[in-house]
Amino acid sequence: MTTPEWTPSSWRQFPAKQQAPYPDEKALKQAHDKLKTLPGLVSVREIEDLKTQLADVADGKRFLLQGGDCAERFQDCQPALIEKKLKIMIQMSLVLIWGARMPTVRVARMAGQFAKPRSSDTEMLDGERVTSFRGENINGYEKDQRTPDPNRLLEGYFHSAATLNYGRVLVSSGFADIHDAGGREVLQRGTDFLWIGDRTRQLDHAHIEYFRGIENPIGIKVGPSMAVDDLVPLIRKLWKDPEANPGKITLITRYGCDKVSDLLPKHIAAVKAAGLKVIWSCDPCHGNTIVAENGYKTRPFDRIFGELEQTLEIHREAGSALGGVHFELTGENVTECIGGPQGIDEGDLPLRYTSYCDPRLNYSQSMEVAFLLAKNLSVHHELAPLNEKSKNRKRSMDISDPSKRLRAEK
Repeated sequence: MTTPEWTPSSWRQFPAKQQAPYPDEKALKQAHDKLKTLPGLVSVREIEDLKTQLADVADGKRFLLQGGDCAERFQDCQPALIEKKLKIMIQMSLVLIWGARMPTVRVARMAGQFAKPRSSDTEMLDGERVTSFRGENINGYEKDQRTPDPNRLLEGYFHSAATLNYGRVLVSSGFADIHDAGGREVLQRGTDFLWIGDRTRQLDHAHIEYFRGIENPIGIKVGPSMAVDDLVPLIRKLWKDPEANPGKITLITRYGCDKVSDLLPKHIAAVKAAGLKVIWSCDPCHGNTIVAENGYKTRPFDRIFGELEQTLEIHREAGSALGGVHFELTGENVTECIGGPQGIDEGDLPLRYTSYCDPRLNYSQSMEVAFLLAKNLSVHHELAPLNEKSKNRKRSMDISDPSKRLRAEK
C-alpha cells in the first residue's frame, strides 16, 4: 500500500487522540486563523543549528540534556522564575561536561509546555466530576475554569514568545536571521524540538501523520507499552532518510526502575538490527511516579537515579551509548520528589508542592543527580575502548559552545 502524499494539513484526515472538547467551534477557528498570521517562535537557523548539534550527539561527540517543568503556568512567565530554570540547566550541563568528557546540548522543557495529554477526559475535584486539566493552553486549573477556551491558545503563544525572548537575552544568543528554507522542506517553527508521547504514537493516527512530514528533530517516548515489533516501523515512518539526516530521531526511554533491565535490551537490539543510528536518551522520571499515602503524586529519588544507572550499564553491555537525559525539574526549592540530599519524605510533600501536573526534582535534587550522573559517565568513559577515549579526550577541550546556547521546546 502506497503512503499518501504528505502536506502540513494531511493529519486532519486521520483520527486524533487527546483533543480537547471545545464547545465553541467558531471561536476555535478564529483562534487558529489568528495563530496562522503570527510569526514563528523560533527561526529556521535555530532549528538547523540544533539538527547539526544532535547529529553530533548521534555520533557520540556531544551529550544531550533535556529538562524543565511537567506543565508550565502562565503566571510563571516572569524574570526571576525563568532565570532559575535556565540557571539549573546551565549548572547541570557544566557538571555533565566533565563527566561525559564532551560538550552538552541543552534542550529546555519551557516556552510552550502549556498543554498536557491526560489518561482520562474527566477527574474528581472537590467531590465533583469536571473536565480534566489539560494545561493552561486549553483550560484553567480552578474548577470554574475547566471549560476549554480557544483564546488560551493565543495566550500560550504570547507567553511562549516572552519566555523565549527573555531566555535569549539571558544566554546572549541574539536573534537569528529569518530566511526561507527553500525546496520542499517543512519546519515546525513553533519550536525546534518536538516529541511524541506514549498516548499519541499510533501509526495510522493524526499525530504521526503530521510528524512524518516535518524536518525538525523529533523525540519518541519509549515505555513499557512499546512493543518491540512496533518501534522500528515507527522510526522508519518518521525518518525518511537516516543517512542524510543523522540525529533526527531521539528515543527517550521511560520504563521505570523495575522494568528497564527487561525492556531496554530488547529495544536496543531491534534498533541495532535495523541499522538505525538514533540518539538514546533516558527519562528516569515518568516511569517512577507513585502516589504517597497522603495522596500526593511523587517520585523517589533513588528510583530515578536507579533507572539511570541501569540504563548506562545496559547500553555499555549492548555496545550502544546513552546520548542524553530528560528530566522534569525546577530551579525552585519545591518538595515534590522524595529522597535526595535534603532527605525529603512523604510528610514534607505538602510544604512546597506547587506543580500543576507531575512532581519535579528541585534545585538540590537536580544538582545531585547531575553530579551522580557525571561520576557514572566518567566511569563508563574509562571503560570505553582506548581509541574512543583518545577521541573523547580531545573533544573535552572544546567547552565554549555549549555554555552559550539553550534550546526551547514544546
